[in-house]
Amino acid sequence: MNDLKNEIKQLCSEIFEISDIKCDESFFDLGIDSMAVAKFVTEIKEKYTDKIDITDIYEYDTIDLITGYIGELIGAK
Repeated sequence: MNDLKNEIKQLCSEIFEISDIKCDESFFDLGIDSMAVAKFVTEIKEKYTDKIDITDIYEYDTIDLITGYIGELIGAK
C-alpha cells in the first residue's frame, strides 16, 4: 500500500502543482479547482481503476483517504 500511496502523492504533486503536499491535507483546503480534480480522477481511472467517480474525491479528499479507497477498489494490500 505504501507504493500506491507514493504514486498517488506524486500524481497529486504533478497535477495540483504542489511540491510538498501532506497525506492528511484536504485537497480542497489547498485550493484545488474542479479542473484539477477532474484531471486527477481521469489519471486514476487510466492507471488504477475505472470504478472511481469524481464525486468520490469529495468523500476521500486526502491522499491517505483516496489511497485507501483505491486500494479497496483494486484489492491492494
